[in-house]
Amino acid sequence: MVVGDQAALCEAIELLPKRARRNIILIVLNNGYATKDVAELMGVSISAVSRYTHDELAPSPFSLCRLLSLVDEKTKTQIINYVAEEIWTILLSVLEETSASIVERIADDIARVILTKSRGASN
Repeated sequence: MVVGDQAALCEAIELLPKRARRNIILIVLNNGYATKDVAELMGVSISAVSRYTHDELAPSPFSLCRLLSLVDEKTKTQIINYVAEEIWTILLSVLEETSASIVERIADDIARVILTKSRGASN
């Protein structure tokens, strides 16, 4: 992965909720990395990694970016795919909320126009 791609991925990781950042640790552990290895790669304590896996603490985007730059390609690819899925889910959620808001505004505008025209017709 080139530096620019790494930076873009790190920016995407910053957008992730804590749950998703914790799941990245689980992906790495499920790919055969020991807790001790993950801690060393991230530059954190073993107890911090344990707390990540028990939902007591969320890893920082910085430590995840460091980890990402040091794991093998298979694990990195799984993380990239996971991050892409999470970002896509976030975008869809925002679009749904935005669409609902737009539809509500349009409905309000239509109701106002109808109300205004019905008042004008009754005068």
